[in-house]
Amino acid sequence: MTHEIITQDLAKLATENEQAVESSRPSLITDEHLEYLDDLRESGITNMFGASVFIEQDFNVSRDDARLILGYWMKTFEERHNDE
Repeated sequence: MTHEIITQDLAKLATENEQAVESSRPSLITDEHLEYLDDLRESGITNMFGASVFIEQDFNVSRDDARLILGYWMKTFEERHNDE
């Protein structure tokens, strides 16, 4: 295989992976939630295992929904930040 074909194959796999992540995202979870958690992580204000309290307060969601949002963020963090 040439370098160009390999590059095209890798780009296709990355796109398919991104689509798979998006298709498995619960409808409750928005980009705003994910960006908020990224910012919270970078701030160092809290250990991310305790971040559901911040989600509850700042987005006015139930404890269960906050845990769902946080769980999805944790599960997909590496996939969403694989280019950094």
